[in-house]
Amino acid sequence: FCIECAEWFLSDLEWDRHITHHLQHPNRIYGPVIVDGVLAAPRRCPYCNAQGIFQQIDRHSNYIDHVERHLSNEASNSSSLKCPHQACERKPYTKNALKVHFRAFHAIPL
Repeated sequence: FCIECAEWFLSDLEWDRHITHHLQHPNRIYGPVIVDGVLAAPRRCPYCNAQGIFQQIDRHSNYIDHVERHLSNEASNSSSLKCPHQACERKPYTKNALKVHFRAFHAIPL
């Protein structure tokens, strides 16, 4: 079941094709979509998505830790960071500026 699209998939092949669509055309919003207090779309990791991994994370604390780990790994390898979303400009960010970008443009509450 894809929470983002509210569609059921009966076979692994159908699911794999559907995931491929999400990976090739990612939504700009990675953070959770909550409607009337109910999770309507789970959190997704922009780093995993850029690597071709479609991962939906339901728990808020797990999500924050997961994205923070990616961000820390990137920061330890380079002083100028880039947003992994394919539609974002490839301009360099500091770690704090990238967190602001994630909050403002991708609804990732870091």
